[in-house]
Amino acid sequence: MSEQAIKYLQENKNKFSKEILVKILKETGYTDEDIKNSADFVYDIKKPLQKRKQVKIYSNKKEKTKDFWLGVLYAFLLGIIPVLGWIVGIVLMVRYYFKRKFVFYGMIAYVILTFFITRFLIFGSLRYF
Repeated sequence: MSEQAIKYLQENKNKFSKEILVKILKETGYTDEDIKNSADFVYDIKKPLQKRKQVKIYSNKKEKTKDFWLGVLYAFLLGIIPVLGWIVGIVLMVRYYFKRKFVFYGMIAYVILTFFITRFLIFGSLRYF
């Protein structure tokens, strides 16, 4: 992508058609790839959508453990903020479910653990569960 070609296309795109400008750039010695990239940039042609980022593939147990505790930490920090934290937490849980499973597992484990701890503290046992 040439800055001079981009500048030329931007200055003249309202005066001439794209085809004429491309023809003039070819005659002045620009490569076809350079012309195409510059024209795509100036005329804002959308490139095909890239594939979504794949789910993280864990290579060892250490990565899984690290992500699990990261999820516990995220849930703890988001639990401190009353309503906004819960909303953000739910959004993050959905995101991490599809991207990094063990962060999601850590967040779920924290939610379940705090549920049982609060039940135990309120009722003195889990028999009312």
